[in-house]
Formats: sequence, C-alpha cells, structure tokens
Amino acid sequence: MDDPYVSSICIPSVSQAILSAGEWPSVGTNVVAVGWGTLSEGGSLPTTLRQVTVQTVAYQASTCAPTMVNWTVQLCAGVSGGGK
Repeated sequence: MDDPYVSSICIPSVSQAILSAGEWPSVGTNVVAVGWGTLSEGGSLPTTLRQVTVQTVAYQASTCAPTMVNWTVQLCAGVSGGGK
C-alpha cells in the first residue's frame, strides 16, 4: 500500500465446518463496528474514527433478512431498540 494512512488488519479465519454448523458468530455475540459513518440519520460525517459495540442478530430476523445479500461474508448486528 502506498497510503501511509491505510493499513491491513488481521481477520480471523473460520473453517467451513464452523460455518456449516450454524451462524457465526453466534447470535448475541458482542462485536465492534469501526468507521467514519454518520452519528445520526442525515447527520454530517465525523472527523474522528468511531467505534461501537453491538450484538449479532439472527440472519432470519425481520430486521436482518431483507438486507442480506451473501450470508457467507455478511453478518447482522445492532442493539435491541436501535440507537447505536
């Protein structure tokens, strides 16, 4: 990479056996989302990198299923009642 502000990160590998056994990570697992997204709908972008801890949601959940394109590379997460 030529950009001094961009670098690689390590992502854990998951075997096909684990993926075949059910959802991974398990529903209700705490995960961390990191980014520069808006903090409110229609809000401006922050200048500071942000992070939030949310819980994984079942792929079949009504809030998740319509947004899934490829469950082998996507997961759903959020908090009950929204707001994060």
